[in-house]
Amino acid sequence: MDKKISRRETRLLLFLLTLFLGLGHLIAVNAHRGPLFHVNPAAVQKITVHSGKCAASISNSTAITDRERIEEIVRLLNGFTYTEQEELPLMAGGCDSLSLAVPARSIRIAFGDNYVRSYRQDGSSVVYYGPSQYFHGLVQLAEEAFVPCAE
Repeated sequence: MDKKISRRETRLLLFLLTLFLGLGHLIAVNAHRGPLFHVNPAAVQKITVHSGKCAASISNSTAITDRERIEEIVRLLNGFTYTEQEELPLMAGGCDSLSLAVPARSIRIAFGDNYVRSYRQDGSSVVYYGPSQYFHGLVQLAEEAFVPCAE
């Protein structure tokens, strides 16, 4: 029994197939994007923002203990969504970072205006890029913490 498919049904099938493939592509392309952090602000006791301009001095930091400010920074971290990532080999040099003091450990996160960097045990790292100027406020905090290195 041969049943012919009408032109209208063919167009509908082609439309549905195109829609399905388009949605599949969209999901595949965006599958790696998403939040990196799930930090509970109540667990953070203190945040220390470090300037990466001079590795020779440990005085290039500022401590934040104000609850509202801690919650604001943690919300910023938790809200960061990356759009691309890059793996980097072992690299020297400093960058701005912050340390989150939580019970029994400290979490250190390197950052720039639009990225965060995660270091691996072998010294290599992964940089996650997001919206332009997303961390600009944190970069300004690190700038304020910077004390020029002694020559």
